[in-house]
Amino acid sequence: MRNYWKLINGKLVNIEEMKTGTLKNGYTVSGYYALPTDILQNEGWKPLVIEGPEPTEDSTYEVYYEETETEIRKKYKLIIPEGV
Repeated sequence: MRNYWKLINGKLVNIEEMKTGTLKNGYTVSGYYALPTDILQNEGWKPLVIEGPEPTEDSTYEVYYEETETEIRKKYKLIIPEGV
């Protein structure tokens, strides 16, 4: 799987899901997922970086994403139940 992702309407989408897509110039492309890396980057696709510990069964985490100019960061926020 290619590590290129985009946040679309708040949902994380991998480039492999994009069989057909529309470029910024308006052209529709079949095989969008197979475009060269430089074109994907120009179209706003970025690598995903996972930060922090992987969630465990003993704890509850909320997943959130931070997008920078060059990457999307997947982060975990520990949820502490009230009264603990």
